[in-house]
Amino acid sequence: MNARQVWHTWRRILADDDLVAHVSDLAAQPAGARAALAPPAQAILDDYAGTPLATATNIGMYRRGLTRNALGTLSLVPLTRHLLFMTDLDIDTVAERFVATSGYRDFGPNFWESSGAFVAFLATLPEFAHPAWQDATALDAATVALARRLGRNAPPNWPGDRAAPSAVTAATQIAANPAAAIVASRHDLSGWIKHPQDFDPGNLPPAEPSFWLVYFATAESTPAYVQLSERAAQLMTLLATPCRASDAAAALGVPIAQVLDIVAALSELGMVGVADEPVRSAMPADAPLLA
Repeated sequence: MNARQVWHTWRRILADDDLVAHVSDLAAQPAGARAALAPPAQAILDDYAGTPLATATNIGMYRRGLTRNALGTLSLVPLTRHLLFMTDLDIDTVAERFVATSGYRDFGPNFWESSGAFVAFLATLPEFAHPAWQDATALDAATVALARRLGRNAPPNWPGDRAAPSAVTAATQIAANPAAAIVASRHDLSGWIKHPQDFDPGNLPPAEPSFWLVYFATAESTPAYVQLSERAAQLMTLLATPCRASDAAAALGVPIAQVLDIVAALSELGMVGVADEPVRSAMPADAPLLA
């Protein structure tokens, strides 16, 4: 048998419940499972079916491994992970359901991608339907999306690089650091964010519209979160495209002095800088609310 054909057929078996039933129990004979394969793959399928106990054992080990891996990647999204563990759901059963709905996909070392898919799955469960829980999963989903984007395209300068912010005037061309994302929520999640692995989800956060700056200080760091005012969040979003500070003030309909104050605070975080210059920071991750 061709080794590559064997490999591809085995991978197809692992992800198809009908084929699993066929190789594990010939008496089951799912209609169409074998017939849907090309003759070379049918021969390989029959070979696996010749040792049903060993084949079923290997498939079980593979799928249990996917379940363990999926649960492990939730460490990257502690808010969602804690919410899951605080439910009455059987954690292993939930992970098995996620693995099945993903088509028994092996994410390999793509841990952020796996955690993002798991978060999306959990967000559909009735137990996660409360708006505050939906806010938490949305925040984690945005963090995952940011991490994956930065993995594909690293910023020219990370916020954690140390340097004094440049002076900014009304005529200065400024831009937001791409190592960050802005997320809006319907609740003030600050209490949960401060204690992501030890909060009481029964003690729901205040229903207050909030805005969060999510960023990675360096390529090796864990995500950091800063609560922003709505105006600061709007400015960060606007500065995804570089523009002059005066133009930003006009677009937001606010005095230039207010924009310059916000820019100064964001610059200390390494979130905003002069376009085409390094955007750097010496500010700790637990920075205060930006006005």
